[in-house]
Amino acid sequence: MSAPHFVVVTIGSAGDLFPFMRVALALREQGHRVTMLGPSQHGPYVAPTGLDFHGLPADEAVLDHPDLWHPTRGLAVVWRATRPAMAQVPAFVAALPPEERIVLLVHPLALPEADLCRARRVHVGQRHRIDQGLSKAPPQPAARHQRHPARHRIRSQQQRIVHGRQVRRR
Repeated sequence: MSAPHFVVVTIGSAGDLFPFMRVALALREQGHRVTMLGPSQHGPYVAPTGLDFHGLPADEAVLDHPDLWHPTRGLAVVWRATRPAMAQVPAFVAALPPEERIVLLVHPLALPEADLCRARRVHVGQRHRIDQGLSKAPPQPAARHQRHPARHRIRSQQQRIVHGRQVRRR
């Protein structure tokens, strides 16, 4: 089986770009094929690294939107602004050779498109699948307040006093 092609998708500011770019560089150093997709204005930051980069459209007017930094409405502004760029991700992945194994490493705002890529990609065994990096929620720890059967039985038999009256504890 050939090494996977890592498609790294980022969106947002340079603060979003640089962590993904560092991961992309580490993958390339390990011998993987890596392609970065990100806002076209980030091209000058990526070019010196030699990474394969495909620019996505970005509307910088969103930076002047009055609700951008609003605590409850800001995310909706960012979401709407990133949809045109993210809409290009499935087309990019669809244009890749169907026999190529692909791993998508995406910004959280690109998770819907990454899932769409995975659903549209031809699935024939392990060779044609998309591994979607960072898209699955980590396993959740056991509930903090699970009842221990013996402890519950003991506590239910205890007595307590409420407003001067003795009541059974449930």
